[in-house]
Amino acid sequence: MIHTGHSKIEIKAYFNGLGMLGYGRDFNKMYGQLSPIYCRAITFWDPASGKKIFYVNCELCFTTQGVKREVLKRLQERDPEGGYLDENILIASQHTHSAPGGFAHHPFYNFPVPGFRPKIFNAVVDAIQEAIYQSNQDLKPCKLYFHTGEFEPDVDVAFNRSLKAYNQNPEVEKRGRHETHLAVERKMDLLRIDDLHGSPVAQINWFGVHTTSLGNRINKVSGDNKGYASQFFEEEVGGRFNAIFAQQIAGDVSPNLHGKRKNGWYKKGPSKSDIENAMFNGRLQYYKAKEIWEDAPDNEIVQGPLDYILAYYDMSNVKVHPDFANGRTDAETDSACHGTAFFSGTPVDGPGMPQGVKQFAELSSKVIKYGEFFLSLFRNQAYKDWVRKKYKVQGKKNIIFETGRGVVYGTRNVKMFFIPGFFDGGIAEMKRQHRRGALRELPWTPHVVPLQIVRIGQIALAAFPGEITTIGGQRLRNMLLKELEPIGIKHVIISSYSNNYMGYCVTYEEYQVQCYEGGHTVFGQWTHGAFMTRFRELAREFIKPKEQRIIDRSVKPHTFSEKEMSLRTYYD
Repeated sequence: MIHTGHSKIEIKAYFNGLGMLGYGRDFNKMYGQLSPIYCRAITFWDPASGKKIFYVNCELCFTTQGVKREVLKRLQERDPEGGYLDENILIASQHTHSAPGGFAHHPFYNFPVPGFRPKIFNAVVDAIQEAIYQSNQDLKPCKLYFHTGEFEPDVDVAFNRSLKAYNQNPEVEKRGRHETHLAVERKMDLLRIDDLHGSPVAQINWFGVHTTSLGNRINKVSGDNKGYASQFFEEEVGGRFNAIFAQQIAGDVSPNLHGKRKNGWYKKGPSKSDIENAMFNGRLQYYKAKEIWEDAPDNEIVQGPLDYILAYYDMSNVKVHPDFANGRTDAETDSACHGTAFFSGTPVDGPGMPQGVKQFAELSSKVIKYGEFFLSLFRNQAYKDWVRKKYKVQGKKNIIFETGRGVVYGTRNVKMFFIPGFFDGGIAEMKRQHRRGALRELPWTPHVVPLQIVRIGQIALAAFPGEITTIGGQRLRNMLLKELEPIGIKHVIISSYSNNYMGYCVTYEEYQVQCYEGGHTVFGQWTHGAFMTRFRELAREFIKPKEQRIIDRSVKPHTFSEKEMSLRTYYD
């Protein structure tokens, strides 16, 4: 029988005037707190095998490899016999954009904060390691149940914000602009945990919708819609009940209603207040979770072994299998690049550069592209090969940032970037760090990321280190389910925003449209095929007995030098 323990720890990382993570705007800073933000953890233990799984969900935009590395180090020092491993700890985030930034080691995520903030990093690490530790101290035999439900079509809980891209996928029913609510996955998966007396202990549900009900002008810390949903559920049940509202496939899914409804046209929900809309969406998620939770004991009992596997992959250097590249044998990925579509933002969650600036940026990007091809006529073969590969891999993306190479608009001399720093604090900070010599070590965003699969009985969680779109996630889930069925897996859940963050992942078809998500799919147009390739490799090792699994341990995530980090760090 599976034993569990659980805990809930506040993330005390509120520091007045420092930036929040998600919207990437320098004015989106902490000036108050709507509600505390928490880290919730559940430990699963199988006494028969001795194996443990530590599942964590944080009310943060995402977590990073640096955070997980430090959490593991502190846990192993504090409790050497606790069974803590990189492979059996899964740290997910529910993706609120109203929580602190400044804890990433890769500099790109910290420019608007500005900079790396040790006090925020330590507050995040302290909360996560304390939550894991406490959940591991009170393990008791429990009953686990799994059940699934769907939101009715008229429930305004989620909407596809990039419908044009969604409609490019050949397997979908094409949707019109009044059907964005049908171009998402409306399914919620739920794991219920009770003690042996039938008293509720905890629940985890996975439903994909962005935690962006609160816009970038609400400068207050909050868990947003999923934070409110957790609060409503925990208050309803009472006691120490732990309600985790986790993400699944949410890359192109917004909580902000946009389109025609019976009350006319409105953009973000039934209220003019972002806070009211966040609570409204949270209630919808809570109501559905409560309904599924109540029905769960009459459905599927979770039983079976615990298991886990984790491997690191350089996603900037993947030869994509033809199975995931429309039969092509030349599909591959390359160094991370961000496009103009990314910096344009999304129409309802957070607009970026104005239309006129976007047009200028796209024109400039094309001038740089053709300029590099022209220069290649007079350069060596290595330069020619690099230019051809970059633009072949990145396809229709109009490139602004090459975060893998430390290049902005075709130049490494970042401090001379033509947009003045007074237009945007993030740009000012980027230039400031370049003048300090703080951006010499690469990449600025992760290339090497962890892929992980954990098993709880007949359920497998695939930890995805970023955000994946509706159809991209469904394709990944279906592939993994097929690969894992031989060992008794009946349900695969895509646990997004887990263990690290490299950006977005859209399908090849969606990428060609270059909506916001495609502009942030950094490894190029075959990024989704690359993740399918690597996850299938991992799944095929997972179904083997542990002693027969082959994992390349030579691939490791990048670690920045102390000197480099000190130049990006603010201690005040």
